[in-house]
Amino acid sequence: MKKILFFVVACLDMAFTAGAQQQGVVRSLERPKQSSQGIQGAIVNILEYKNDLVTDKDGKFSFSIPGKKPGEPFKVSRVQKKDYTLVDKQLLGRKFSYSSTVPIEIVMVSDEQLANDKKRIEDKAYARAQKKYEARISKLERQLAEKTITEQAYYAERELAINDYDKYIQLIEELAERYATTDYKGLSDINRQIQECIENAELERADSLINCKGDFDQREQELRSQMEMNQATAEFLAQSQQVAEFKLNDLAQDCYNKHTIFVANYRNDSAAYWLERRAALDTTNIMWQNEAGVFIKDYLANYPLAMEYFQRGLHEAIAQYDEQSGWAAVSCNNIGAVYDDRGDFDHALEYYNKALEIYKTIFGEDNPYTAWSYNNIGMVFKEQGSYGQALEYLKKALDIQNKVLDKDHPNNATSYNIIGMIYSNQGKYEQALDYYKKALDIQKKVFGKDHPETAASYSNIGTVFKEQGNYDHALEYCNKALDIQKKVFGENHLFTASFYYNVGAVYNGKGDYGQALKYYKKALDIFEKELGVEHPNNATFCNNIGLVYNDKGDYDQALKYYNKALDIQKKVLGEDHPEIATSYNNIGLVYSNQGDYVQALAYYNKSLDIQKKVFGDVHPNTATSYNNIGRVYDEQGKYDLALDYLKKALDILQNVFGEDHPYTATIYNSFGRVYYNQGLYTQALDYFKKALVIRENVLDEVHPDIAVSYDYIGTVYYVMGEYAQALEYFKKVLEIRERVLGEDHPETATSYNNIGWVYYVQDKYDQALVYLNKSLEIREKVLGEEHPATGHSYYNMGLVYYDLEEYGKSLEFFSKAYDIYRKHYGADYPSTQEVKESINVLNDLLGQ
Repeated sequence: MKKILFFVVACLDMAFTAGAQQQGVVRSLERPKQSSQGIQGAIVNILEYKNDLVTDKDGKFSFSIPGKKPGEPFKVSRVQKKDYTLVDKQLLGRKFSYSSTVPIEIVMVSDEQLANDKKRIEDKAYARAQKKYEARISKLERQLAEKTITEQAYYAERELAINDYDKYIQLIEELAERYATTDYKGLSDINRQIQECIENAELERADSLINCKGDFDQREQELRSQMEMNQATAEFLAQSQQVAEFKLNDLAQDCYNKHTIFVANYRNDSAAYWLERRAALDTTNIMWQNEAGVFIKDYLANYPLAMEYFQRGLHEAIAQYDEQSGWAAVSCNNIGAVYDDRGDFDHALEYYNKALEIYKTIFGEDNPYTAWSYNNIGMVFKEQGSYGQALEYLKKALDIQNKVLDKDHPNNATSYNIIGMIYSNQGKYEQALDYYKKALDIQKKVFGKDHPETAASYSNIGTVFKEQGNYDHALEYCNKALDIQKKVFGENHLFTASFYYNVGAVYNGKGDYGQALKYYKKALDIFEKELGVEHPNNATFCNNIGLVYNDKGDYDQALKYYNKALDIQKKVLGEDHPEIATSYNNIGLVYSNQGDYVQALAYYNKSLDIQKKVFGDVHPNTATSYNNIGRVYDEQGKYDLALDYLKKALDILQNVFGEDHPYTATIYNSFGRVYYNQGLYTQALDYFKKALVIRENVLDEVHPDIAVSYDYIGTVYYVMGEYAQALEYFKKVLEIRERVLGEDHPETATSYNNIGWVYYVQDKYDQALVYLNKSLEIREKVLGEEHPATGHSYYNMGLVYYDLEEYGKSLEFFSKAYDIYRKHYGADYPSTQEVKESINVLNDLLGQ
């Protein structure tokens, strides 16, 4: 199960709003027979935007003002281009509404064109004025000659004509500039004709065209009526809009309230329905789309549907704001989280990095949102096994947080926990504990000792103690965490379930399988109730329950739970997910334990194919599959093949972790087993001792894995006939296991068995019986009377009694061993046949 991230990739009620990307264009005038064109290289200054904006080849420009919301005003303070004049002088200082959908248009005219058009218009106006003046004077002179007016009237009218002419001549320049800067774009056909007529001094035709449009009084009355109607309509629409917005928000809130009620009653399908219904009320509401997607992803694991909502949120974020807005970053993070959950780490990194770049653009490097993105990227590298890169990003996040946040800020605790997790995965347990305890100190100070965040740190510390084999301390911390969750959320809450799981894992490590199953099944019951049966987290619990049954030797139950997990994962995650590879590995392990190596190899290879496809050739998960396949070939006696696969695994782990890592030690042990099975005991001993040196360097001195190394070394000395050294190592094993695991543990029983066996081959039958009988008692108590390990103890006891010539007791123990072997391995299995032959010999001796 993945650790729960405190930097949850979810929809935030954003505390910031990055400005929308306002578009604009600077273009030329559209004139008769001359279309408008974009003007390249014009400089535009916006009052609240500090940089010059320079238009591109199409005359376009764009800008974003942080904090500016759609509809809020902005002003243009300057527009400049050499040899060009701004047409609309009142544009400067005018308020424009900030919008990502409505561009602003700025019209300029070249000085050359303006001068030419002015001169053309002026020349025609002058010519017409001169002609009209001359005609008027000529008429007056004719009237004077014909004596139709008096001489006094003639001079008075002549003076008036001269004054009118002078005044018109003075207006021509102003009128020429006005008409020379008239933009024909958007004018109706008749208005274009009127403008052209005026520019060409065809005033009578212009007047006629104007009169064709209708009586002025009637047009004015129609206009006033339309304006009054528009005003009434606008008032009605404004009121209607207010009512609609109220109803929308009211209905949306009720949808959310219904969602909350269903969540509280663990009815997640219905809870999701009401979030989806709210999102459908307004598909442009970015927050609603993201909230629906987050719930569907986390609670229903319906990744395709969640992706639809997040993609819609991203589309709206870009449309309403722009690609560099805070909401775009949130949507990118959520999309990345879907890919992350599905194991598509390349796409997860792509979207997490998009979010990171947006946050850096908006806020700069030293900001909590930037740190949040570094954390998300670091966690992907962790999932990929790239722990060096993971730590690089996570420590970047922590450095930022230490700069901008209080040292006791909860975000710092989160980072400490995540970094501790990386060190734990690397087997660097002391460093892991150091970071986990730093997190715990902050959380206790900020939240108090009974808070879920504090519980998470207790649980993390307990997990490290479990990895170190310190189960008493592990239980102490994991139970502290569980008690807090139960106190805060109750015993049957989803958040409590994960902590049942952690306690169960400790009991499983201790070999207390009954308690492990109790806690695992409690967690599974809660998750199935809250999330439904088909959720990937349930598959995780099924896999762990299967692991317990496998350790118990109940292979049918183990396969049942492993296959249940696999069915869920295939349905929810698809065929090529890392979690499915884990299930294939688990199933392969059961078949290997049953001696069905053909089936084991089939499943291990399925797992390997997925690991290579998802993680590539150099990843710890791929190495695990190589190791598993190598172990099967070892069991089959195909030692060259076994060594080939183990070498591949070793190369990967040395490349990823280096030499001194517990995983590397595990592969060395696998090499040692192959050489041991070939009878090459010196080489086997070399590899087992290499593994021991690594483990002694990186693990606690009483770690169970060190006991395993002692056990392997003791076994080699035993087969080499060096019984004193064998006993020395076997007793070291027993000491660690009794101290760490307690007396009633299967591994402790194995140690008693091994010591007893060494005494047996030395013909020290009394001492052999003491240790073998102790082993049997533990196995019967912990594993039950039908476990294969219990069968081994029955068989060993039978051998001792045979050599003591107590044939009745010997037959009794051999018979019990035979029944177990036949049930678990089948009648044709070599061990089953061997016991059967021993029983036949005893029957002959006893005359039966």
